[in-house]
Amino acid sequence: MLVVNHQWLQTWLDATIPSPDLVDDFLLRQGFETEPVAPVFTQDIVIGEIIKVRKHPNADKLNLCSVRINDQTTVEIVCGCPSVKVGIKVATALDGATLGTFKIEKRKIRGVLSNGMLCSMQELGLKVSSSGIWHLNVQAPLGQSLDSWLQRSLSTYGIELTPNRGDCLSVRGMAREFAIGLNGQSSEPWDVASKPEFLSLPAQKPIRIEEKVASLIDEFHLVKLDKTGPAAAPEAQTPDWRKVRLVEAGFSLHHCVVDILNYAMLETGQPFHAYSGKLSDDFGLRFGQGQTEMLLNGEKAEVNPQTLVIENESRPVCIAGYMGMLESASCETDDSIYLEAAGFQSSQIAFHCRHYPWHTQSGSRFERGIDFGYTSKAMQRAIDLLVTYAGYKPQSRSYVKGTASQPKVIQLPYRLVADILGFDCPEDKIQAALIKVGCQLKGLKAHCEVNAPSWRNDLQIPESLVSEYLRIYGMPKSIQRGIKATLNVSTSVHSIADQAIDQLKQFMVGQGFYETYNYSFGDESEMCAFHTDGDTLVKLRNPISSAFKTMRPSLLPGLMRQIKKNLAKQVTDVRLFEVGQCFTRDPSGSIVEQCILSAVMTGSVLPESWQDGGALCFAHAKSIMQQAVHRLPLRHDQKLAWHPAVIVGMHPHQSGQLVSGDSVVGQCGLVHPEIIKKMKIQQDVFAFSISMDWLIAHLGHEIYRSVSNQPTMRRDLSLIVPESVPYEKIKEEIQSSIFQYLIKIVIFDIYRGSQIPDGCYSMSLGLIFQSEEKTLVDEELVPMISSLVANLHNKLNIKTRGGND
Repeated sequence: MLVVNHQWLQTWLDATIPSPDLVDDFLLRQGFETEPVAPVFTQDIVIGEIIKVRKHPNADKLNLCSVRINDQTTVEIVCGCPSVKVGIKVATALDGATLGTFKIEKRKIRGVLSNGMLCSMQELGLKVSSSGIWHLNVQAPLGQSLDSWLQRSLSTYGIELTPNRGDCLSVRGMAREFAIGLNGQSSEPWDVASKPEFLSLPAQKPIRIEEKVASLIDEFHLVKLDKTGPAAAPEAQTPDWRKVRLVEAGFSLHHCVVDILNYAMLETGQPFHAYSGKLSDDFGLRFGQGQTEMLLNGEKAEVNPQTLVIENESRPVCIAGYMGMLESASCETDDSIYLEAAGFQSSQIAFHCRHYPWHTQSGSRFERGIDFGYTSKAMQRAIDLLVTYAGYKPQSRSYVKGTASQPKVIQLPYRLVADILGFDCPEDKIQAALIKVGCQLKGLKAHCEVNAPSWRNDLQIPESLVSEYLRIYGMPKSIQRGIKATLNVSTSVHSIADQAIDQLKQFMVGQGFYETYNYSFGDESEMCAFHTDGDTLVKLRNPISSAFKTMRPSLLPGLMRQIKKNLAKQVTDVRLFEVGQCFTRDPSGSIVEQCILSAVMTGSVLPESWQDGGALCFAHAKSIMQQAVHRLPLRHDQKLAWHPAVIVGMHPHQSGQLVSGDSVVGQCGLVHPEIIKKMKIQQDVFAFSISMDWLIAHLGHEIYRSVSNQPTMRRDLSLIVPESVPYEKIKEEIQSSIFQYLIKIVIFDIYRGSQIPDGCYSMSLGLIFQSEEKTLVDEELVPMISSLVANLHNKLNIKTRGGND
């Protein structure tokens, strides 16, 4: 977001900016949104001077300050800031002034009347680190309104920019957009020579550059400046009005040189960097070699072979376009500095901004693309400011030219504009719109050749030019013809997959689950909780941040985050599912993409009532997963089997897989206690995942089966089962031994007690039989049941315990 006040912006324009209440709509028509900015409370504040300081008679940490407002007015103000001293100019809020909702009034503090307040920058609404009272510049005029001294207007605009409009991250760029909308012109409020003066400076040692680096830079200027003259005195400091403009725009305050360069960047959109004059003239550009350096922010960073660096005597002194190193940075006491202004390829700086986790103002501009045609003029502006406000004088310069700037000619068929927009667009209006935004045209019979201006890096294809036409002229009140579009992609395969996915989604919703969506990428450590093989993770080269650099191999990390958020809001019964793509690498290094349905659940089986709903358990999760899989009609040759298995991220004794041959169709389990503990979740979470790709690939056809009108027969078995034998083995043996008429198996009792041998439990099963053609008789069932009992005893050491066997 760019924050700029009305008065500052107006100095760049020859047309009058609309009244503040109309600016939001004006900018929206230009393609920009506005956001409220934090208010600054400077309207009722005046400039005073402390002429006397004495200790408060009733408080050790308070001072009683005599503050002169003008030749006739002096007031007494109690202040607790230890930095008060005689002779400083201060921002003074007198009786009746307001700081937002806080009104200043005369009142006694520890028995002494205070007639106002001495304000810090924080109390005035400015976001700075220092909380002490604001020591204004010694030249601030007594009694004058602080707003007037700071050159502020009542209106400040926070302008939201889309990522492609990096050219508007400066007052110069935004003034240009205002001029387009106002049919006026914008220009710098300072004198701009056709050829910057610093280009005539004597050349110093040439800048070394590796051959492979040349394509990543456009121009690289380096100027050495020495301090001279009275402005080099210790009292030289950043003007108060500039401090406010920088802080409002989101910049931190540093020493005078850095503040000047940040201000010049805010004006022009061109980033700069100042190096200590203690360095030598031996500068170069190359890729890093794995060194670890201390950055300006006090953090250590490795400059790897993909990082473009600026070096001095073979040691890195700056990550190009991103951040300098601490040892080589300029400081307040430097008698000389090296000033750098350059143009770097946006994709290279985007890599720096993603690879390193810290946000920088320079990086945010370079990664969007700066105006390569303005680098030298911006450099001259920075030099002029350093001469005027910091007492420096340019001495010599170095320069190197790269090949990053390669202007592109865009072929724009006139007919394309109408085809896309759906209404007739005259050729002369198309040309006028493009010329208005700064393009150079060569008109031909059926199309024109367009050279985009150097500041519009987003204009790369004809469709972007069409959007500029629409931005300038807008939509007509009536449309003469409709927009035609032809769909050539067959939807047959997609419809089958979509229908299967929709069917499962409906089932999950019916089971009380809510569908959710998560990012397809995240932090590597988070992903490894459910995927231990780091070599198969898919990592992004240019992630949007360090927290989103790994493509997800599983949906569960995102779902677990959602569980945690719900629990933090005291929602204890949570059932969530997601259908999405997961990504891994196969042994050859190729990326494998899979469609997965994953679900997580925690809490109670039933909503709270007078009856105990019971807590969810592994059996519930397994049952829902199996029901979901069998919700779709699978081919009859596909036999699914359940096997206990150790699954990454799951409890080793409460997890398993649903398999078909060598393929894993589904996985289910209790989320591992270590993961639960690390996420500070206080209750069990169960999860399962189903391979949608496998289900869709093995879909069969729905087969209609008529409802039998024959009676059912039921035979119950009570079995003594060893603890080591799971029900799945018993089920397999039942289905193998009873090969006819069996339609359902019911478990109606499980018992452990003194009457059951140690190491065993009792299970009672109901076997339900039915024929579609006849009434069954005992003689048809007894042989199969006898065979089943024998097989259970011989194969699984299971004995019968009463019942009909």
